[in-house]
Amino acid sequence: MQQQARLIEQRLQTINHVLGGIALTEGKETIDQAITQLNLVADTIRIAAQVETNAEETFIQQVLSDLARCKLKLSSVAHQLEELKTQAADRYRMELGDEKANFEKLSLIMQQQTNAAAFQHKSVFDELKLCLEEKAHLMGELMDLKSSIEHERFARLGIPTGDGAVIASTNDHGDRPTLSP
Repeated sequence: MQQQARLIEQRLQTINHVLGGIALTEGKETIDQAITQLNLVADTIRIAAQVETNAEETFIQQVLSDLARCKLKLSSVAHQLEELKTQAADRYRMELGDEKANFEKLSLIMQQQTNAAAFQHKSVFDELKLCLEEKAHLMGELMDLKSSIEHERFARLGIPTGDGAVIASTNDHGDRPTLSP
């Protein structure tokens, strides 16, 4: 679980770093709110990584509930970023009009020199797209972490799986069943 949590934290840091570097005049408040939400998710992940096999059942249930709330926060952040990405794409198209095809044939340096505003909108779009792709990976990793905690919990409680077998707690997580799709 520690390794899963570290991967999630690294991905959150990547997203925060990219978001922090986006040069927006409109939508900066949305970016700041997204960063705040992502920092709250990171705090929850740090706590989840501390779950031990012998942890109190109420603590484990609280962590699982917190992880579910993290998914909701991430979905909300993704929705906000998706709106900003759409706005950036619209501004890019509006800025270029009929010259869009010719503009896209230019090198990045020439694009920046030819139409700095369009280049900026395209850069914002690309950065938001990257964040949304990272968020998609993050959701899967979050589900895997939640699944690991649940499996540890089931093993400790001796709760059988759907096939009647009791999940054994091992350090080899490679062949462990997952609740992730």
